Amino acid sequence: MTDLIDVHSHVVPLGVFPEAHRDPGLPWVRRTGAVAEVSLGAGPAVGEIAASLRSDPIGRMNIAFMAVAMRDPNPVHVEDDFARQTGMPGVIAHGTFVLGYAGAMLTRAFGVAAVRRWRVDLTAPVFPGDVLDAEAVVQEVGAGELELTLAVRNQQGTVVGRGRATVRR
Repeated sequence: MTDLIDVHSHVVPLGVFPEAHRDPGLPWVRRTGAVAEVSLGAGPAVGEIAASLRSDPIGRMNIAFMAVAMRDPNPVHVEDDFARQTGMPGVIAHGTFVLGYAGAMLTRAFGVAAVRRWRVDLTAPVFPGDVLDAEAVVQEVGAGELELTLAVRNQQGTVVGRGRATVRR
């Protein structure tokens, strides 16, 4: 039986994703009409970017919605005066934004079932208006798996999260 994954309500075989979900700069992706197929042959080589994803600017409302959704009453996320008292220039976004974009990048590139393990450590705060760029670089190519180094940067290039992942090829 073919492994299947639900990609935004479109059920497609693993390795085949709607065009909108693929990064056009990935050389091992073959585009055929409305779908892109991940080549399960050679795949990416060590040192190559295996996946990337850019966020929209993170707005104050996004941060407020996250505080409610997570039931996180910490005022550092919603009150500028309080955040300044902690040494920040203003409110900061939840670390969940960094983790979420890293996870979305992996699942969009490889599929939910292909992600074996991943970890991201938060390294710097994220502020309202920041744009996050998540990137996965191949560190090792194994029998059926890729070991990836993950980095999430803001628009100034500051690493706000870094980690590792193992995905099935």
